[in-house]
Amino acid sequence: MSIRTTVFAAAIFLCASAASAYDYPISGGNPENYAPVFKKIAAGQCDNMTAELSLLAEKEGISQDFYLALCFFDSGQLAKGYAAAGRLTAAEDFEEVIYLMSREEKKDLHWPDVYLNKGIAYYGTGELESALKYFLKYKTTKDPDPNVDYRIADIYINTGNLEKAEAALEDARVKDDRYTYRRGVLELKKGNTQTAFKNFRSVTSGPGTETYNNTNYMIAEMCAAQKRFGCAEKAYEAMAATSPNFAGQKKQELEKQKKLFGAVIAVGEQYDTNVTSVDEDKVDSFSEEDSFRTYIFADFKLNFYNILYDRIETGLLNYKSWNHSVSEYNAQAHKLYAGFIKRYDDFELTLPYVSYALTYMDGEKYSDTLTMEARGTYFMNDWRFYVPVSVTFRDYDITTPEDYNRDGTEYKGGLGVSRIFSKVHMASAEGHLSTENTDGKYREVTAGELKFTYTGQVMKDTTLQLDYGTIYYDYKNGGREDRYHSASATVFYKFLERHYLNLGYRFSLNDSNDNMNDYKKHVFDMGVSYFY
Repeated sequence: MSIRTTVFAAAIFLCASAASAYDYPISGGNPENYAPVFKKIAAGQCDNMTAELSLLAEKEGISQDFYLALCFFDSGQLAKGYAAAGRLTAAEDFEEVIYLMSREEKKDLHWPDVYLNKGIAYYGTGELESALKYFLKYKTTKDPDPNVDYRIADIYINTGNLEKAEAALEDARVKDDRYTYRRGVLELKKGNTQTAFKNFRSVTSGPGTETYNNTNYMIAEMCAAQKRFGCAEKAYEAMAATSPNFAGQKKQELEKQKKLFGAVIAVGEQYDTNVTSVDEDKVDSFSEEDSFRTYIFADFKLNFYNILYDRIETGLLNYKSWNHSVSEYNAQAHKLYAGFIKRYDDFELTLPYVSYALTYMDGEKYSDTLTMEARGTYFMNDWRFYVPVSVTFRDYDITTPEDYNRDGTEYKGGLGVSRIFSKVHMASAEGHLSTENTDGKYREVTAGELKFTYTGQVMKDTTLQLDYGTIYYDYKNGGREDRYHSASATVFYKFLERHYLNLGYRFSLNDSNDNMNDYKKHVFDMGVSYFY
């Protein structure tokens, strides 16, 4: 029943001998249909009005407990009145409960049941401020009900007051699965994904309980956000016994999130101050070359889900550039790749990631490479630790003296760590060691690499990325040593949905004990990209 219209039925209308007037609400229809019930209420015959209530329910479709509660309250049978109001609360007839409890509150009958029922009713209608007011009043009247403690915490969580939510949770006198579940929700709101998972996984309530369903829902949503669709489906399925329609709907929505095809397409212009990568002030009779180049980048992906792995990512990456004044440095590359990814709550494994790449310079084949990689990542709330390893087989289609032949195999391993700050900033550092065995003895080299990166949202729709890297090359024969440094800054601006503008600058320097390999360059970059 929804209270829409209130009529004032005078006692003389109900019973000629009545001496007072009653103000009882009706929800439309014919007021005369209510007369027999109002007559019984006026006479206080609450336990003898079943027939009248049944007839009224048949004619008007109203809740019998509402008028039964009115009768009990007006005849002073408060315990029975609160029992009827409780049944209305259970039936989610919240407007009727608010009306009844407000009537009792005006009589200065501030029983705990008034505050409890009114708080639950306001909570059910989404009026959280009013619900909180009455829940807090209820806590002052008697030993707290755990359900009230948790509803107070829910309100603080839903309104974003996480500090008070935490205090309310810790204040709860009964700490069971309801506490553990809400700790998970609170941690998730704070951005602590891994702690949230640990709390949700610790809930032991059995199927059919509210906490069990809520916990599985949260696990499903978190897994779906991480593209762990098998995990999400399992959690939704756990809800199916008691919420089959909801679980089925969510599983259908999950299917729409399984994006089979993806693509990144970018075009841009770069200005390079030293295309040849040789400094003319170090090498006699040599001129540095600067050039504008236009580039296009396209990465087309296919994703497959729940085939042994959570996700198998395959694709074809293409790159082509045109140097406007130095055509011999026109570049073209094509890479076919496949990555096999398995994700757990706090660990992700990519094994293997395989790629094959072909490179062309000025239209002629330059090299082909085959790379096999593996990567393990351990997740904490704000930290990530990862270990990448790879082996690369290279074959160059260029004519060089035998001792300078670069064909060979590179082995590489490293460690990395990243940290998230305030949810929108991330800093990372990683180091690599590698060794390259080549057919030419003067090309065999070991290298140590350090890289530092910052990525963060500096304004709405604007992201800044800063990079610095340094590599030390030690050639095993010939005594050559190079120290390479690179620093860059790039701004990404989202100007349309899935469309980005990038502006960037990179400075790189190679300092070698062989002047022929010394160079420095500045590269300015502007482009647009589209993500699908």
